[in-house]
Amino acid sequence: SKFAPIGIARSGGGGTGEDIEPSFTFVVLDSFWTQIRQGQVLQVGDTIYLQITLAQTGEYGSFTVDQCMASNKPNMYDMDAFTVSLIDQGCPAENQGVLTVANLFRPVQPYVMRTGTVRVFSVPTGDSVFIHCQLSVCLKGEQDQCVLKDCTAGTGGGEKRKRRKRATEIISQVSQQLFIQDPNEGIKLDSHLLIPVISVAVVVFLVILTIITVL
Repeated sequence: SKFAPIGIARSGGGGTGEDIEPSFTFVVLDSFWTQIRQGQVLQVGDTIYLQITLAQTGEYGSFTVDQCMASNKPNMYDMDAFTVSLIDQGCPAENQGVLTVANLFRPVQPYVMRTGTVRVFSVPTGDSVFIHCQLSVCLKGEQDQCVLKDCTAGTGGGEKRKRRKRATEIISQVSQQLFIQDPNEGIKLDSHLLIPVISVAVVVFLVILTIITVL
């Protein structure tokens, strides 16, 4: 098993007569700020950071993270997916505690957005979860259209965002897959597998004892 490749798409935009796709990297860092390698299994409760970088900055000046969701499907728009909204209109979504005002995506370097500390969460639909995020990208000279939203007044969804200029409204999607193991499930599994082993040992002991008694 490997991490899913980063998926890039674009909608909106236009108006410049050019079709140059913004390029992003979406990586997961561990508690030591080291990039999680492909296929590495995370434990529930582990500390991670999510980081998105605008890799090619020639045409673009900045970006914001508008929407994020956790899903059990690699396709962001799969109608059969089990999904949980994490970011809604640039602010923490309601009814979840993974991303909050305290650990939301923030710029840490030019063209780099990173979350604060995120605790790996359990997955009710298996051991794999996809994080899908939708980004708004602004051209150079129009960075004022890509500003962080003030989320201290409440969570996303209640306040409408101002409509951006069409030339600035470039929407991209990035996705990353996490493999998660719940230690509690592992303990239950080990205990379940231990029962038949103990039963076989008891049966063998009784057979040997019976043979010795007969002799």
